[in-house]
Amino acid sequence: VGSIGARLGRDNDSHALYVRDVPEGFAANAAGIEPGDEIVMIDGFYVRNLTSEDLHAKLRGPIGSEVALTLARGDRVLHVQLRRSALREGPAPKPKEERIEE
Repeated sequence: VGSIGARLGRDNDSHALYVRDVPEGFAANAAGIEPGDEIVMIDGFYVRNLTSEDLHAKLRGPIGSEVALTLARGDRVLHVQLRRSALREGPAPKPKEERIEE
């Protein structure tokens, strides 16, 4: 299974979908997607109308298959066509914050 290779976050009130992180070596990085970009559409479907399950289904697909994203970056609208890359196997990355219990 492939995906765009970006960590995303969704605003609970507006349902806007934002790019939180773009790890190196994945499709999103190669396509120039940046943290803070808002994903407005996936293959012509407006993301605010999609459930979380629908989002996963639209973003994932066979490795090498194409997906079209419409992004909002500041006051610009970008149309990006990218090829899904393999998802990395193994443990999830460690958080950048250390929790200290008292």
